[in-house]
Amino acid sequence: MYILTRDRLCFIIVVMKIFYKRPLAFCLAVFLGFCLIFFYISPVIKLIVFTLSLAAFILLMFKGRHLDRLTGVLLALVISSSLSFIYFDLIVYDEINLNMNKGRAEAIVDEITYQEDHTVFFNGRILKLEGKNVEYKCNVGSFVLPEEIKEGDVIRCELTFSEFPEDNYGFNEKTYYRARGIWINADIETEDGFEIIGHKDNRATEFFNNVRTYCTALFDRYTDSDTAALLSALTVGDKAELDDSVRRDFTRCGVSHMLAISGMHLAVFMGCISLFAGFLKIRKRVISLIVIFFCLFFIFITGASASVLRASIMFIIMALGDFVKRDKDSLTSLFTAVSLIVVISPSSVFDVGLILSFTSTLGIIIVVGSVMRRLKSETKPLKRFLSSIMLSIITTLSALSFSLLPMVLCFDTFSLAGVVSNLILNPLITAILFCIPVFFILSPIHLMCLAVGAVLDILVDPFLYLISVISSVSGITVSLNYPFVYYTLIAYGVGFVTAFIFRKKIYFLMSYLLWILCFTLSVLIYNGSYNQEADVLFSSQGGNDAFIIRKGADTLYIDFGKGSSTSAKRSFYMLSRELYSCELDAWVVSKYSDRHKTTLYNYTKLQHIDYIYLPVPRDETESVIAEETESSCLENGAKVLYYEYGREFCINGVKVEISAPEYIKDSSVPVQSGEIEYSGEDIAYYGKGYFEIGDSLYDAMDIVIGEAGSGKRQSVSPELECERLIITDYNETAGKNVDSDKRILLDDEKPYIKMRIGQKN
Repeated sequence: MYILTRDRLCFIIVVMKIFYKRPLAFCLAVFLGFCLIFFYISPVIKLIVFTLSLAAFILLMFKGRHLDRLTGVLLALVISSSLSFIYFDLIVYDEINLNMNKGRAEAIVDEITYQEDHTVFFNGRILKLEGKNVEYKCNVGSFVLPEEIKEGDVIRCELTFSEFPEDNYGFNEKTYYRARGIWINADIETEDGFEIIGHKDNRATEFFNNVRTYCTALFDRYTDSDTAALLSALTVGDKAELDDSVRRDFTRCGVSHMLAISGMHLAVFMGCISLFAGFLKIRKRVISLIVIFFCLFFIFITGASASVLRASIMFIIMALGDFVKRDKDSLTSLFTAVSLIVVISPSSVFDVGLILSFTSTLGIIIVVGSVMRRLKSETKPLKRFLSSIMLSIITTLSALSFSLLPMVLCFDTFSLAGVVSNLILNPLITAILFCIPVFFILSPIHLMCLAVGAVLDILVDPFLYLISVISSVSGITVSLNYPFVYYTLIAYGVGFVTAFIFRKKIYFLMSYLLWILCFTLSVLIYNGSYNQEADVLFSSQGGNDAFIIRKGADTLYIDFGKGSSTSAKRSFYMLSRELYSCELDAWVVSKYSDRHKTTLYNYTKLQHIDYIYLPVPRDETESVIAEETESSCLENGAKVLYYEYGREFCINGVKVEISAPEYIKDSSVPVQSGEIEYSGEDIAYYGKGYFEIGDSLYDAMDIVIGEAGSGKRQSVSPELECERLIITDYNETAGKNVDSDKRILLDDEKPYIKMRIGQKN
């Protein structure tokens, strides 16, 4: 039985107080709550809930006691739009599913995401399918396209439909594309029948593309390359020239939101424009019109992302309030902005960027308002300065505290340096953003552009340097896949409930800090529980064998495979999901190849890796690859060390020995063996085909026979003894004479095994 206790009553009163005299904000909050709660539930349940809600709200609207008519009209619009979204879920998408095979289609190319030679990936709209008029968005890919296509081309081809995977090595493609209104995936598997039948020009799109090109060209002309790449990302959302290592550093520092154009960027731009307009003594109502025009222009020039739409609509609503001389309410503006986005694009409820933008802005509105009032009441300069610093801290914490829950649910990693990085970097990023409008206003004057460009270079250099320094610290990013993560959220929930009960907004911030403390302590205790043990994960798939060893906070990756990027991607996914780590202390390469060189270059940009271990080169070809690999890795912050084949070397207490690559007759792929030892236990590894030529065998407790090596099935089986034999289904013959206490067979369904080695004290 539900009992209305004093605490629960206080909670309800505080919630009512927040929405007091804001019926529109309250009703739209109810709607958004339904969207977020029910979008994973059956569409039939959604239909029932929204139909009942619509009836209730219409009755309240005509009754006229608690809701004004404007609220009822807008809410009816919102719910009817939601019903159309559910209709698409129930009927149209099911119809697509029924035809999810091959079909002759006509489509228009909207956005090309990748194109090289005969390979292309693009987002488009299917106009006709098997002669029937349709209209829905689709993601299309092809490796056999006979000719180059351009955005705006209308093509006719044979499409093979498929659904997006929900878990592509930790990336939920289905949710990602749904957030962009794209519900189906298609492939052009044959060039037969492919033809370009027309072209549709979009002059508005072409105009804004030209504006973006002009902006980036202006940055390139007056600033250095690193500054220009960052300014293009901050101004027009163009991250094409931004180095992957810089993006990695932003993520590791917990300030990736600074790269995603949102309310912070727009607020600084608006502040600069308002200051400039005030200097020219322009009337407030004219300034409001300028703000509205700039927001609309900014939406199109940045690509109309969800976070930009949310911020721009809020500013437009508040500017309209100034124009018609009415009171402004940030909370109502926020909910109205998000609701309008959902009305226009119902699939945006899947957009993580919109959810994070909404929750962080909500936190700032709820918590920071009272602090702002106190700041304005201060008259002494020193107190105003200290209050502004405190305001910056509280703003950062309020945004982080309210966006914590969706962040934990949607991402795999968390930066422990987030709070500190935001406090250190916020003044610099604010100064950079403030200079950007000044740069464009003064762009007709060459000398002034040079001066402002020099100032931007001076500001960006220390900004990027600080980010790289913070990012270089090992252990600042931790995995959110630990089994105790959701238990630590109890502390966060307790803080939130306490804030509501005692009506202390500062407790919202305390709940975030309390969660960080509990989470960090839990990670330290978990890592300390390893003692003299280590977790070992062996993966064998597609001719790629790899060992991932975790000992406390130290992680080692030994690659016996081909060095493919797919293998590395799969290994990093399992590193986070199975071993609860997101950083590598060392990556050991077993042999040289151009593929290894490319993969190492790409992944040292994307991931934090302290050391790369390469074998001592044996000829000129290997020396060239080693030199190029070392240069690229050092550029991305990873140090390179060398080891000798056949000699034992030690990495963080783990002893490793790898044999030189050898070739089997009629095989172009070399085979290798190796041994891993830690705390008195060892694992022997043999590649496929090694027993055909290798006579150097290890006396180990565990034996692993992998897939990397010769393409032929092994026919030779040595007489060996071990406690545990791990073998792939391709190598059953090679293990028939191995005497083991336990035999583990890896197959395509589960191509990996996790085990623990070492001795407990």
